[in-house]
Amino acid sequence: MSSARRCFALLLTAAAVIAAFPASGHLRFPKFKAERSIEIRLDESPIQVGYRLGLGAKAADDARLAADTDRDGVVGAAEANAAFDARTTALLSHLSVCTGPTLAKADCRRLERRSVVHREAVGWVPGPARHLHFTWSLDVGESTDSIGAVRIEDTFEETKVDITEVEIRVPPALRLESAGADGRDEMSPSFTWIEARRPPGPRIVHAVWPEPARSTWLLVVGLGGVAAVALGLWLRRRRLDRS
Repeated sequence: MSSARRCFALLLTAAAVIAAFPASGHLRFPKFKAERSIEIRLDESPIQVGYRLGLGAKAADDARLAADTDRDGVVGAAEANAAFDARTTALLSHLSVCTGPTLAKADCRRLERRSVVHREAVGWVPGPARHLHFTWSLDVGESTDSIGAVRIEDTFEETKVDITEVEIRVPPALRLESAGADGRDEMSPSFTWIEARRPPGPRIVHAVWPEPARSTWLLVVGLGGVAAVALGLWLRRRRLDRS
């Protein structure tokens, strides 16, 4: 292929990728190599976990180089999708979600592909800052009116991250009893980890609110079912007595 045709093909590929992935923004903390943010969105129903990675210029260039499997200097749409799929799989395999009426009674599980309700990669075609961003929104499958506690355990270390910001988004009507890091009894719905100073082990974030009481209508339905069974048994016994 001539140089002119090759250049034209690269421009077409770049245009397609730019359409799929808008120009990259800036890191919130530009002096760091990479940053992470984790959100527990209790104000969504079902509850969602928001997860974001922002890669600085060096880490972003490394990610683009790894994604460019045909080594033509451009991350094409297929290469970008494959690289993002691999990163999504890695995230899901390192993220546990625990839910239940209380933290002590919470059941833990890995989220599945169907839990990903939104994802976005921005910066495969480098902008002036050369940054690269990945975001995911993950469906926990429970709402605040069906459980009383949620805990996130994260061991995702796919890329070197210097700082992690955490936020627990709470609807106005919900009263938190405890929120923060590592399951401690505290009230810290927003905080930051400097990764070099964080104790080894998974990043653990939790939120606890009053355990939901049984709904009155469920109690009424249950009592009505018991009464119906009892009435049926009584009528059957009467028929047997008459026969």
